[in-house]
Amino acid sequence: MSTLFIEAFNALLQRYHFAVSGGFTREEQARFTLQKGLESAVVVAYSCEDTDSAVELQKHVKELIDGNAIPQPI
Repeated sequence: MSTLFIEAFNALLQRYHFAVSGGFTREEQARFTLQKGLESAVVVAYSCEDTDSAVELQKHVKELIDGNAIPQPI
């Protein structure tokens, strides 16, 4: 995955953890925001013709939706 998308992915995860641990938002809302952010990153990756990053990000979206597990930072 390209450095740009790694940084974006990790920033989304940091935002999620900050929101949940700080009590600023409900966990469900933070998870929804994380999911939508990852889905948007997939669209941007495909738009940039970076299919490797898009496929990797899609894998994390699927894990989030199917397993309800928060992905680990890269």
